[in-house]
Amino acid sequence: MYHDVPNILKALRERDIRLAIVSSHPQSNLVRELDEYGIVNLFDEVSGDPTPKTERLQMICAKFQVPTEESFFVEDTVYGLRSGHRAGVHCFGVTTGYHSRERLEAEGTAVKVIDSLSEILELV
Repeated sequence: MYHDVPNILKALRERDIRLAIVSSHPQSNLVRELDEYGIVNLFDEVSGDPTPKTERLQMICAKFQVPTEESFFVEDTVYGLRSGHRAGVHCFGVTTGYHSRERLEAEGTAVKVIDSLSEILELV
């Protein structure tokens, strides 16, 4: 995890932004890792499952009564960007993960491709 992530998450929480993780990691591993980093309590929902992210994103938005078009999703793969786009959420590609800036931009589904999660604070 990058050193600035906890502060970024806290800053988003201070803006009353609900936070969720939608990952393909197994739920138990995901919760354990978030707990080890001391950030599990910053999330309203943690969803670790190999099932498609599209449906889970829509279910989380519905659960918290947040329209998908008012939600955003940060993702480091083109596959995740595709899922977010299909779910109807605004997608931000982040270059600190799996796919390169070029690949994320070429996908054409990201509202913006960012180089650091801290850039989110300027965008939402």
